Amino acid sequence: MSIVHEPMNELIDQPWLAWDDSKIASEKQMLQKWHEMLESSGYFRGRSHCIQSRFRDGVLRLNGIVPTWYLKQILQKLAAQCPGVKRISNQVQVFEPSPEIVI
Repeated sequence: MSIVHEPMNELIDQPWLAWDDSKIASEKQMLQKWHEMLESSGYFRGRSHCIQSRFRDGVLRLNGIVPTWYLKQILQKLAAQCPGVKRISNQVQVFEPSPEIVI
């Protein structure tokens, strides 16, 4: 088996390896805006840490757990109102606790 090492200059010239700092910065700004929207809503104020969010190429990906389907729908509507979001991947799970379990 042989290993081929390409010179670093040739790798940097590949468009699929290029880092776009302005794109990364704007994605971070989008996430910041999204978190501000969550915190300013009456539904998720102080609970936005329960929702993990990632933003890339116009897609807002949501993960986490909420106690009702209604809150999952509210989360979806908030995400749709966020400027710059073209698509939403809502992977948030609904966990309805039994009366004995307190979250």
